[in-house]
Amino acid sequence: FLEVDVGTPPQKLRLALATTIEGMSTELKGEVAGHGYDPVASSTSLDMHQNLNNESSWFQDKVSIGGKGGLGLDNFTFLVTQKGHYEKTLGLPSIPFQGDGMLGFAFEALKPSLDAGMPTLIQGLADSGKLKEPIFAIYFGDDSPGEMVFGGVNPQHYVGSFNYVDTIHPYTSFPTWSMPLSQFKVDDEVVALSVDASCVVEVHSVVYGPEAGIGAIASKLNATREDDLWVAPCSSSVSLTFTI
Repeated sequence: FLEVDVGTPPQKLRLALATTIEGMSTELKGEVAGHGYDPVASSTSLDMHQNLNNESSWFQDKVSIGGKGGLGLDNFTFLVTQKGHYEKTLGLPSIPFQGDGMLGFAFEALKPSLDAGMPTLIQGLADSGKLKEPIFAIYFGDDSPGEMVFGGVNPQHYVGSFNYVDTIHPYTSFPTWSMPLSQFKVDDEVVALSVDASCVVEVHSVVYGPEAGIGAIASKLNATREDDLWVAPCSSSVSLTFTI
């Protein structure tokens, strides 16, 4: 999750990072309690009067990351949904969604056609000249805080040089940062996968593949099935190796 300031005065929203979606969306703040975006409380909020459906509509407002002096856009368009939307669509029976919405980092090139009015945040920051380079980097902390870098990478968190791999869309028409997976290991054991298996680089790692191969991985992780997904606890004391 990343804390994002939205509106004037700033409303602090806790948004889940997602590299497979292109824009930002948040829930409408509840009348009684809870988090979410309150357009009435922001003097810079603009209702675009474009309802996507009966549950969502477009707004425009100030959006900034990193607090005062951080990166921001004065007139960023984002989607506002009804309260409870993400609990139904992103939560699992054993893992309820605990954020205010989603913050996407996909580039326009990843989607064949963007939803009307839905800009890409990373592209918007790059086009505004606020980034040194149109890239971002995520560091997963191991028993330490993680880190997200906009416009570059932190050389303290990698060695060697980068290897660039084309993305693919093997199992879904939905655009993802999905890459061919040549090998997958659980501890020191190689798990047999088909040639069209792939992985998604997200804030959490996802493996796509035929049911038999994914089932073999799930059994080694003692995973449980929830809503067509195999879910393994982060406390599992195993080592996973993705070879791309």
